[in-house]
Order: sequence, then structure tokens, then C-alpha cells
Amino acid sequence: MNTFLVVATAVALLAPTPPFPAPKLTGVTPETKCDWGPITEIKPDLTMLVMKTDAGPLEVKLTPTVRVAGADGKPLASPAALRSGQSIRVYYLVNAGAKAQEIDVLQ
Repeated sequence: MNTFLVVATAVALLAPTPPFPAPKLTGVTPETKCDWGPITEIKPDLTMLVMKTDAGPLEVKLTPTVRVAGADGKPLASPAALRSGQSIRVYYLVNAGAKAQEIDVLQ
């Protein structure tokens, strides 16, 4: 058996699997967090999004670098395409608050 194949298989088996579905447009790091639920508020200046989660409301900072995927998995232009009431999954990092990395529309 090829040594490279054995090593690659071992690495794949030892790599931690996140406890949530993978994002559609970006990668996952050990620091990546994920929550999902309906959008309850989007600040008019598109700097903050509030969503309802099982643990209560979650405020997520939006930056110009956040990636947004439609329900079909295709990229959307910006968070401006999001609407209150939409079910979403947010991938974020916690660094002085939750900062969105990717938002996936679920419906």
C-alpha cells in the first residue's frame, strides 16, 4: 500500500469533525462557531444581525467580508439580500463579540 495513502487516510480519520453542517462558501477552523434560526432584526446600516436561537437572541456583527449563500448554495451579493423572518445558519468567530464569517439561507 502506498505510504502517502496511508498517511492521508490517518489524517482524515483523526481530523475533528465539527458538530454542525459545513459552510457552503468558506472553510471551518477550530474556532468556528455555528448557530441557526430565523432573523429577527437587521440593523439598517447592515452592521448587525439578530437571530433567534434555542439559547435566546444572538447578535452577530456583519462586516464587508462576510460571505452570504442563498438557499441554493450560490453566493449572494451581500447581507442586504437577507430579510427578517428568513431561516439562516451563521458561521462566526467570537472575538469581542460574534463576528459573522458566513451566512447560509436555509429557506
